Order: sequence, then C-alpha cells, then structure tokens
Amino acid sequence: LAPDASGNGSASAAGRDYELLSIVALRHWLRGQFPDCDVQRVGADFVAMCCLAGNDFLPHIPVVEIYQGGIDRLLKAYHRLEPATEGYLVAEDASLVLPRWKQFLSNFAAAEAETLLDAQGLGLGAPQQPYRGPGPPTDAWDGLSVLVSYVPHQAKAKDVQAGMSKQQCTVASVHKVIPKSPKSPTCWLVRFTEPYAAVMTLVSMRRIWNSRVTVEWVDPASRELAVPLEPPVEAADWKPAMARAVRDSFEFWLGAENLAKDAFLRRHLRAREDRFVPLRVFANFKRLKVWLQDLRWTAEILQTSTRLEVTGEGEEAMVRALQDHSVRPDEGPEQVARQQKAMARVTAGDSAGAVLALREDYYSRHVGPAADGAPPPDDVEGTEQHRSRAFLDGIEWVIRYYTRGCSSWSWFYPAHYPPLCASLANHLQEPLQPPPLHAPFPPSLQLLAVLPPQSAPLLPEALRPLLLERSSPLVDFYPRDFEVDLKEGDKEWQATVLLPFVDEARLRAALEALPWSDDSRSEPARAFLASSEVKEGFKPSAGTWVVAPADPADRAAAAAVWDFCPRDALPEGRPGQRPFVGDLEGGAANAKAAPKGGRGGP
Repeated sequence: LAPDASGNGSASAAGRDYELLSIVALRHWLRGQFPDCDVQRVGADFVAMCCLAGNDFLPHIPVVEIYQGGIDRLLKAYHRLEPATEGYLVAEDASLVLPRWKQFLSNFAAAEAETLLDAQGLGLGAPQQPYRGPGPPTDAWDGLSVLVSYVPHQAKAKDVQAGMSKQQCTVASVHKVIPKSPKSPTCWLVRFTEPYAAVMTLVSMRRIWNSRVTVEWVDPASRELAVPLEPPVEAADWKPAMARAVRDSFEFWLGAENLAKDAFLRRHLRAREDRFVPLRVFANFKRLKVWLQDLRWTAEILQTSTRLEVTGEGEEAMVRALQDHSVRPDEGPEQVARQQKAMARVTAGDSAGAVLALREDYYSRHVGPAADGAPPPDDVEGTEQHRSRAFLDGIEWVIRYYTRGCSSWSWFYPAHYPPLCASLANHLQEPLQPPPLHAPFPPSLQLLAVLPPQSAPLLPEALRPLLLERSSPLVDFYPRDFEVDLKEGDKEWQATVLLPFVDEARLRAALEALPWSDDSRSEPARAFLASSEVKEGFKPSAGTWVVAPADPADRAAAAAVWDFCPRDALPEGRPGQRPFVGDLEGGAANAKAAPKGGRGGP
C-alpha cells in the first residue's frame, strides 16, 4: 500500500477510495434500459461488446477508449441495434451472430474516422467556443490594465504577478479587486509596464499561467481595489501595440512551431488545397480574445504582414502563411494524399470511406513484435485480416470462457495492437472456426510464459537460469530492454509494452532439456486441496475448479455472476459440477444449488 498522508508507514486499505461494480445493480439497469429484451441475452451481449474496450485477453480498439467515454459509445450503438426486435449479438450457444455484429460495428465509422485523423495530428479536438467577452477595447481603456477573473482564492499577489510575467511581459503592479458580492469570482487588476504586454495578454491565452482564468481589458476607475493605484498613470496609445500583437499572433499560429502540435488549426489548413483559412475559424479558438470581434479590422492588419497572405474582404476574408507549415517533415506525399482524401470523405459524410483511406497508415504505424504465423509488416491487407479474425475469435473465446469454461487452452491474441472497427466489419463474411482445445499448461510452463526475469526467485531453482542466463535458449523471450509505446496517450497505464511473444514449443523443449520433474503442485497446494471439502454439490471436474462461497452474502454475489450465463452453460461430460445460483431479487435467502447442467463458470 502507498504511504499515508504523513509519508510514513502505509495507508490503510479501508481509508482508500475504490470503484466497485455491482453485478446486481448492472443487471437491474440493463433490464430498465432494454425492458423488452431477455436480460440474460442482453447481459451476454454487454460482455461481448465490452471486449472492444479491452480486457485481460484483448487490447482495446482505439475508438472505444474507456477514458474517453467508450462504454457510453458502445451502449448508444447497442440501443440503435434494437435487439428486442432485430436480434442479439451473441447466440444461445455463445457464438457471435456475425450479421448483427456488422450492423453494430457500422455505428462507429464516424468516430473512428475522427480518431484516426486525430492520431495524425488532424483532429478537431474538443468543441471550440467563440469568445463572449466585453468586445474590443474602447477609448476608456488606459492600455495598461487587465482584469484577471476566477483566480484561485488562495493566490497571493506574488503568485498573480509571477503568473502574468511571461514572454518578456513585465508586470508593474497587481491589485486585488474588492468583490461586489460574496458569490463574485476572485479578481485581480494587473497593470503592465507598456501597452504591448497588456495587449498580448488579451490577444493570446497561451501567456496565462492558469487556463481556467479569464482575462479582459478594464477601466481601472470601474473597479474598487483593496490597494488603490498609486501614482495614477496616464492612458497609453495601445492601438499600434494591438495591431502588432494581432500580426505577431497570426504569424505564430501559422508558423512551424505551433502547427506541429495544433491539430485544430492544422485540420482547417489541410482541408483546403490552397491552405487558406477563413478568419471566422480563428474566432472559434478559445484562446483568441476581444480583438477578433471585428474581422474587417483584423483582415486589414494582417495585410501589413510580410509572412502572411490575405484574400477576400471583411467577413469573408481568409489568411494563409506564405510558407506552408501544415505538412510535417515525416509525412510523405502519399500519406498527405490519403489524409486529404479522408478529410474530403468526412466532409461528404462518407466516414467509412475515410477510415478506408487511413487504414494503411494505422496498420503501418502499429506494428510491434508479431507472433508466429503473422503476415510481414508491409502486408497491410494480410495484417488487417489476421488481426480482425483473431480479434473476433477472441470475443467468442471470452464469451465461452465466462459461460462454458475454457474452450481452448492454447488460444491467444497474436498481436499487440487491435484491428479497426471497420476492419472487423469487413471480415465477417466467413464463419468463425473455434480454436482447438489442446491441454492446459503445467504450472512450470505457465510461469515461464508470463514471469519477467525479475521474478525468477519465484520459480524452482532449476528453472531460474532459463530466465536469467544469457546462454539460455529462451533469452530472447526475456529482453532487458524493450519499447514502451505511448502513441495512444500520455499516461503510463495507457502504454503498450512491446514484449516478444513466447513460443510454446520452445518453452516445452527447454523444460524437457533440464533435469527437472514437475510435480504440478507444491506440497502446500496439495495440502490445501486435500483439506478442501466439497460443499453444496460443487466438484472439480475437467480441469475447472468451482469454489462454493461459505458466506451467504458471497453466495448471492456469485449467483449474480452465474445468472448472466445461458441455461445450458455446461456441456455434457462434466459430471457433478453444479454451480451455485440464486434469485437475485431475493438475495442470499433464496440462494440454491443449480441442477446438473445448469449455469456454470470457469
């Protein structure tokens, strides 16, 4: 556990916040959302479609990012599917209903097109809101004073002065404004040493130390200050400074330094072959302020720039840089052409066509180590088909795993990156072929397949050299240096760890070459199994161990999980396995043992 607030010892688990999912509450919620559906079938569909958001067996598909509302997006698409009248995603035998999946996946085309464009620095990002401030400065402004509102109430004068003193803009003094009412935001009047510094604060929010504050010009006489302004300062001629700030800001926004990371503006530039952007687009930037209320005046100012070109007049004016910086150095002509085609298709409403235009860039960009049998990285179509069919197999494997037990001990998803939703939809024509059952790994083989070298002490001593020694025949499975891909986010937990895939045959060969006997279970494990009495009809069979909860409350929770499973969850050939089920509405009091052949779980 992490240290406590004092930095000493460890924090109590009881004092930490957890997010817990109540299966019972989820079931009731699903019943309310889909009142005309069989809740058992909806539950199976919910589990299946959540595979797109990723789990222990499958990576998440980019357009279904939980961190960005992916589950909500899945549920909206499922509502449009109308399962009560049109059918479910998962059949009663736990197989996927492929035609329904094609309809379901088609709902993600528009969002997937935007996700792919955003990954290439051409996304629209969050909706931009036009400025709703007091309008352009008037002659009442002294050219030096700026009002900063919504400042954190604990901020002191030195904090405000330091936060506003950026980009060579020197603050002369700061003064706290006396609020008009207890509900008024905390405001400070900031006075600069010269007009250009004040104007740049109004023009570009990139100066401000805290993006939550608002900045506007102010007449000092209109505010009551805790400490009066001394000595009085005569009004400065701010209009030349305003013109200079407007010109400088546009040259910065359309320059190489900004466009490399400004997806919103880059998208609008690349949407046109001539690279002109309407001035009204700039008016939608959150960081552009009062001076853009008059686009005619702005166009006149920009015409004096030696780095910009203006066409059109007044409200219809457009601007571009004389040197185009909207194409990144690492983008080749073919990639630029595909991006242009995709943006044109998005504009035309053909989102599926936009995804098709960008899929080559996606699969070429997301390569990573591949398992045996994977197509070469330059085979885009082969990679797309390989990952799509494997991912669909994985969804079906997960459903069967949760409802019928492990349907294949050797199956795994053979890539680090997922396919696109559009790719899945394009590879649903042929029925899925269940992978072979095979046999479960013995414990020693399983540990060799999943443990890193740092965990070698957890293995029997005879096996540790396979992980630690440079001469090990498995040394390439345990690299000391490996790539961590943060393409999909900036948090460590969003990273993809690009480790090599292990080869079962090589693992077995390495084990067989050692003077080693795997007893399958340690003495403590055998003692535990020997002391575990079978209760309530629960018996281990066919390699699946089902444990009967001793506490009645735990039994109700277990019943909630099993109650999602189809009635015929367990195939014949697993005698005596009678999983615990119960009436969810009645709680633990109505819990009972299921008859033979009832619901079960792995």
